Amino acid sequence: MTEILAFLRDYSSLINTALILSLVGIGFKIFQSTIVQKNSEIDVLKERIAIQETFSITNVTEKFQALRDYYEKHLREWYESSMKTLEEEKRKAIESRESEFQKRIEEEIQKRNEIMAQYVETDIAKQMKSLPLNLEQVCGSYKVTGYNPQSPWATYFGDLQIEKAGEILKATWSISMLKQHHEGVGVMIGNVLGFAYVSDISHRIPGATQTGVVLYEFLTPEVLRGNWTSLEGLKMGLPKQLGFEECRRV
Repeated sequence: MTEILAFLRDYSSLINTALILSLVGIGFKIFQSTIVQKNSEIDVLKERIAIQETFSITNVTEKFQALRDYYEKHLREWYESSMKTLEEEKRKAIESRESEFQKRIEEEIQKRNEIMAQYVETDIAKQMKSLPLNLEQVCGSYKVTGYNPQSPWATYFGDLQIEKAGEILKATWSISMLKQHHEGVGVMIGNVLGFAYVSDISHRIPGATQTGVVLYEFLTPEVLRGNWTSLEGLKMGLPKQLGFEECRRV
């Protein structure tokens, strides 16, 4: 016992120092653990605040209005450009005395006026809820107006038929006046349709075909708008411009 007391007396300062250092180390670890915990709690709070801001009434209203403006803007562009194309086709039909074709063009002009009146007079955002969501809903017949930057005729008018083939879509285009026929296969993601197509252009080049792609977006359940391009045009060094098409469901 005497020896133990003598040891504690001689080395008490070292023991105290060791105890103090141990306590400081433990305290520092506790402090570090507390900081980590608080940082984690702060991150969770930041995430909750961000979610609340994202889904706040003001934020959702602004996003909804932006979406509505987007579709209304593109719908007006579709109407103006398709009417311009149809008026051009009508002029050609009158000049060539194609009375039946002229009648078809006039019917298309009337239908587009009806669609535009329907979607402008009602809340377009409500109409977006009925956009096609599955393959069956996009199948059917469409009237096509388009623009071909590689053609001397430029504008054109025709028909599009979309059919379901298992999990993919099959498309057939028939272009009036030019008597062109195109076939393609495609897929749908959201309200966007993409097709790869091939067409017989033997009327221009014997035995030749043309391949390309076309991408459409549904502006309303009745209106498609998109762009297309061909591989042959690129190979031949033709103007590197996109073709343009707009389709109305029949």
